[in-house]
Amino acid sequence: MIYPPVIDPGPGMPWPERENVLLCVGRFHPSKRLETVIAIAKAVRARGMADARLLLVGSSVDAAYTASLKTLTAHDAWVEWHEDLDRATLNALMGRARFAVQAMVDEHFGMATAELARAGCLVFAHDSGGTREVLDDAPALLWRTEADAVERILAADPGAAS
Repeated sequence: MIYPPVIDPGPGMPWPERENVLLCVGRFHPSKRLETVIAIAKAVRARGMADARLLLVGSSVDAAYTASLKTLTAHDAWVEWHEDLDRATLNALMGRARFAVQAMVDEHFGMATAELARAGCLVFAHDSGGTREVLDDAPALLWRTEADAVERILAADPGAAS
């Protein structure tokens, strides 16, 4: 199969210097299931990675959905919204983050997933669609339920308690 080209975000920081950030990159649209990403991040924090932050990065293509999620996270200082970033700023975020979470079911390809992985993030993606191939069918990175995603993320972080 021939894939679309992935923009090289650069090498990123060495793993020990990266931040406990869960990065989610994509359009702010219900199909991306950002409420699932928020729930996963909240559980990861509660279960042992208390310093983790969630960075939601993208463009609002559904104003009502975006507004409802911003209301949902309004009191969560650990959640950051970044809209319409330029490429250099996005690359810098990807190069600083340890983890990424993508929750869309049956994603066709997963360009953001490919870019995040190339930047050195451990990308945890829903076990469906094109993201399986992008992540080389890596069972440790693919999840089906929120609880499964939380377990996989915590297992990848040696500093997290169960």
